[in-house]
Amino acid sequence: MTERLVIEKHRDYIRSQGTKLHDFWYATSEHMRMSGIYWGVTALSIMGCRIDDLKVIPQQLPIQKEEEKKNEEKKDQENEEKEEKTEKNENENENEKEKEKKLKIASEPIGVVDFVFKCQHSNGGFSGNINHDPHLLYTLSAVQLLIMYDSFDLLDKDKTAQYIAKLQNEDGSFSGDKWGEIDTRFVYCALNCLSLLGKLDVVDVDKAAEFILKCKNFDEGFGAVPFAESHAGQVFTSLGALALANKLDQIDKDKLGWWLAERQVKCGGFNGRSGKLPCVCYSWWVLSSLAMINRINWIDKEAITNWIYECQDEENGSIGSRPKETYDVYHTYFGVAGISLLGHEKLEPIDPIYALPNKDLIKIGITPFNYKK
Repeated sequence: MTERLVIEKHRDYIRSQGTKLHDFWYATSEHMRMSGIYWGVTALSIMGCRIDDLKVIPQQLPIQKEEEKKNEEKKDQENEEKEEKTEKNENENENEKEKEKKLKIASEPIGVVDFVFKCQHSNGGFSGNINHDPHLLYTLSAVQLLIMYDSFDLLDKDKTAQYIAKLQNEDGSFSGDKWGEIDTRFVYCALNCLSLLGKLDVVDVDKAAEFILKCKNFDEGFGAVPFAESHAGQVFTSLGALALANKLDQIDKDKLGWWLAERQVKCGGFNGRSGKLPCVCYSWWVLSSLAMINRINWIDKEAITNWIYECQDEENGSIGSRPKETYDVYHTYFGVAGISLLGHEKLEPIDPIYALPNKDLIKIGITPFNYKK
């Protein structure tokens, strides 16, 4: 297999992302910073790169010239001296100052582990960024990051497990947060996180598996909820949840393997549904699903590998959704992780169920899927 994975370029690209504070994508992804850091850190770890010195600037301050800022502060001071303050105005000013203080704290560079714990809430859950609401998606990313940073012992595991347990519904499904959205993604996040915590016993795992199986369709694929269209991303989350529940025997692996193999199109890439364009993100979702049912040899490995190579920005680093499309950390992670699943000799192996490097699972006493010493 021709070596075309530009590891050093990808490393430098990922490490540069925390410095682009006024970049459009950095600003619009504020709410999902936790997962963004997980994608970047995991990609770096798989590529054998250093992660211990990474810094995070969680939120973006509005762009404002220093002179303009000083003039505004001067005007504010003059107004404060002239105007007679009511108790209501005093309270409003105090609230504004508190907001500014929080914003300043959130815009200063901090270590990854510090950032993770600043995003934890009193109920044990984690949010996508400081001052955001907790959610199952970001709780899983937070736990995964703490494991990779050897800080797992600092976590109150019982507290986080209870947060997750309270989100399980009567039908076995899980809500993503207090607002109640239901999706097979959240079942996977819940079971993955609880398994990592060693706390699967706090939820009804059998009911969770029953809900997942209700989302299975005639083609053996899975949708986000019962009767929803089969989608490769939902197949990954559903199989991952069933694997964690020890229920993979409930699947017709040959039938599902065929559906997954059909996701590979002429260019070598995978799509998520019939008739759709291929995208690098499906390199992970399809390949990890095939790995879980031991059907990864059913696709053209060389074709998908070469297609991912074509999606690289070989000059600046990073991987896009398709060749010459927008490049980002998200697709860089999924591209690198997909190639890792195919056994690339320069990449650390990643577990298809837990979405963590094998070496990190071993640290906490979990045997990776199909692990060989």
